[in-house]
Amino acid sequence: MVLFIEISNNLRLFRDANQTFHEGISQKNIPSRTMDSTRQQKYARLIQKEIGEIFQRDGYNFYGKSFVTVMGAKVSPDLSVASIYLSIFGAKDNQAVIDQIETHNKEIRKILGQSIRHQARIIPQLRFFLDSSLDEVDKIEKLLRESRGENAEGESAEGEAK
Repeated sequence: MVLFIEISNNLRLFRDANQTFHEGISQKNIPSRTMDSTRQQKYARLIQKEIGEIFQRDGYNFYGKSFVTVMGAKVSPDLSVASIYLSIFGAKDNQAVIDQIETHNKEIRKILGQSIRHQARIIPQLRFFLDSSLDEVDKIEKLLRESRGENAEGESAEGEAK
């Protein structure tokens, strides 16, 4: 009975910690969608998919040889403004890539309008932001690996002392 209670408490703690970890990452960088309407969520998914396809086809013209991933999209309640969150790899200066994409904003919006014209009445203004959630995940994993390495060294030092 005691073992069962201890296991269930450990599982509950693990589940809570895991949920808190993932909520912290998503809430910090991409605003929560809990208050967004279903229409906003569908529209955001459509825009995210289409922008990703545009970057796959014509990305070299917009930002060069960098690898850009569309991590998420959020649409304003009136569907007139879309915030696009990008993750960038292979660039020395990520903000410079975002600035290059911003210079081609009108061209990207025109291509987006051509691709979703039958599905959407309003083609939103596009705002691009750097999404650093993957960098934060890497930093957390690195810290966890370091702490495990220190624990392993500490345990081996204690084992040798005995």
